[in-house]
Amino acid sequence: MVVTALAAAAGFSIQHSGTVESPPGDGDLLSSSELARLLGVHAKTVARWTTDNGLPCIRTTGGHRRYRWSDVTAWLERGDA
Repeated sequence: MVVTALAAAAGFSIQHSGTVESPPGDGDLLSSSELARLLGVHAKTVARWTTDNGLPCIRTTGGHRRYRWSDVTAWLERGDA
């Protein structure tokens, strides 16, 4: 997981299939499941990071969490994961 998080912080994500996915744009909003896929963790882990470790998110009018890629990379660089 640490390697995957470092790859994400560097701007890339290694998928389980072995392919490399380019990072989303800074203004793109990602759902919990999309962010979890990019970081190689479960969506519940993303939710826990948000609740317990201060991962910044935006709430939709329906209460769903959305994540800005630039906020996520800054949070990872601080080492709060």
